[in-house]
Amino acid sequence: MGYKRKIYILSFTVLAMFFSGCETTRPRTDMLSQDSYALGYRKGVQENINKFAENFIGNDFPYYYWQAPLIQKVYMPARVQGGCFIPAHYEYVILDPAEWRETYGYPISSDIPEETEK
Repeated sequence: MGYKRKIYILSFTVLAMFFSGCETTRPRTDMLSQDSYALGYRKGVQENINKFAENFIGNDFPYYYWQAPLIQKVYMPARVQGGCFIPAHYEYVILDPAEWRETYGYPISSDIPEETEK
């Protein structure tokens, strides 16, 4: 009889703890509304555009492009390596890895003063 009573008390305690969560019944006012979220997003975008405009005046900004890797197909003759026979085959060797490269465009405005004629 004592065993069943302990089980009932324990299950009642667990259910009471489960149903008495930390959430209140009041509406939450600390969450951002959609309008303030959109306003903050637009402000962040504008800050990034302004930062970009400060750094790159005119057409002096770099252009980024993807350069594919330079790969060479090399013939490997048959050989014995570590007591294991490796038949002849081709292997690919990367000579220049792929990367994003940058080049500068032709500047429309230049800070270099033109030479005056004498």
